[in-house]
Formats: sequence, structure tokens, C-alpha cells
Amino acid sequence: MEIEKEANNIVFKNAQISKGFMDKAKAEKEYGFRLYQGGIVPGNSLRVVNIADTDVEACCGTHCDNTSEVGLIKLLKTNRISDGILRLYFVAGEKSLQRLAVQTQILNDLQGVFRVPQADLIPAAEKFFVERNMYMEKYKVHRQKNLNLQMQLFLSSDKYKNIFIRSSEPEATLYFSFMPNYIKQQKVTNLIRFYSLFLQYVISIHNKKNEQI
Repeated sequence: MEIEKEANNIVFKNAQISKGFMDKAKAEKEYGFRLYQGGIVPGNSLRVVNIADTDVEACCGTHCDNTSEVGLIKLLKTNRISDGILRLYFVAGEKSLQRLAVQTQILNDLQGVFRVPQADLIPAAEKFFVERNMYMEKYKVHRQKNLNLQMQLFLSSDKYKNIFIRSSEPEATLYFSFMPNYIKQQKVTNLIRFYSLFLQYVISIHNKKNEQI
């Protein structure tokens, strides 16, 4: 935001932009190597673009005659290319006004959603997400408890041969996360049931033999 503010201060100064050719050696002596911010320029003559007390650069591109011609500057984002080098993405003039109009509409819509003045939007949004995260954690706990109860019911009875669970969630991640544990438990339970039935069978055979004797 400081970059955007400083850029607009220069624009609103209504400063003149001088453009003209200079001998390369003379230009370098007067302005130094900041002339080559955009890269080294070949030849013995330079076209120097100068905003007094602000910036100077050797450039053959198109430039305004006055800083006010640029119009309002709106910084969109920055991108760090390497150490000490940032790439700035911005719009200016009419595009800035269009961008501001969109942002203003978004703020107005958010005021309607949260039903608070614009100055209270950030606290209201922060409160919303804190409470949402809190309730989501509670919801996860209750989902887990519900799944535990479902599986305990299935595992406690012999009548369930196959288990199919339908979830209304878009992504039933809970079931995929914990189901392997229940499958393992189901295998152990079935093994216990097998040995239990086998022992009952052995005891039954033993008792029959005793009765015959």
C-alpha cells in the first residue's frame, strides 16, 4: 500500500516529464548508472526520460508529458522474482476506477451478508471464521462418535453379513480414514466367533459321548 500511495502522490503532483537525447558520457556523468534500470542501452546517444527529483531512465518508449496523465494507480499484487527484485502488477486511469467500482460493490455485498457497517466487516468476518472452525471441530467429533456407534452395532450382531454405509457428505473422508480400523476389528471379531462356535461344537460332541456311555 505504501508503494501505491507514493506512486499516486507523484501522479497528483502534476510534474512535467522531460524527454530528450543526450550524449551517453554526459548523461552517465549527470545521472549515473540509474539510467540503465531497464538494461544497458547501446550507442553513444541516449534518450533520457526525466521526472524531476523523482526518477530518470534511458528509454525509447512512449511516455506521458505530465504525471497527471497517468491517472489513479491501483496496485493489484506483487511477485518476488529474486532477492531485492519485485514485480508489480497494477492498473491505472480508467482501469483503476473500474477496479475500485468492483471492490466497492464487493464491500457493499459483504455488508449485506454480515449485516454490519463497512468499518466492522473485518471483525465480523474474523468472528465468523473462528466460530465456524470451532463448530466444524465439534461436528467432526460428533461424526466420529456416530460412526463408532454404527460400527459397534454392526460388530455386536451376527445378522450383518455385509455392511453398506450411505453418506450425504460430498466427500466421505471420515469413513475412508477410519474404516480400515473397523475392517481389522471385524476380522478379529469373526475369528473370535469362529473359535466360539468351534468350542461349542466340541463341547456338544463331548456331552453326547458322555450320554452314550
